[in-house]
Amino acid sequence: FLRLRRTPGSQLFPYPRLFGPFIYVMTGTIEAVVGKETYTLKHGDSLYFDSSIPHRFKNTTKTEAKAICVRSPSSE
Repeated sequence: FLRLRRTPGSQLFPYPRLFGPFIYVMTGTIEAVVGKETYTLKHGDSLYFDSSIPHRFKNTTKTEAKAICVRSPSSE
C-alpha cells in the first residue's frame, strides 16, 4: 500500500502500476478522476477502479488530505 498525502491544491498523476485500484480517504477531500468520470471522496470514502484507465488524484480544498492507495499484484 501507499500512504498518499496531498497539500491544498496539489495534484498527482499516478503511474498505473504504482497506484490503485483502491483508494481510501483518511482525512480531507480528494477529487479522483478515472477516465471521464470524476468522484469527490471525503473522509471515510473509498473507490475501487480499473487502474489501466488513466486516473489522477487532486486535493481541491484548502486543507491537507490523506489517503491510502492499495494495489493488488499484477497478473503480468
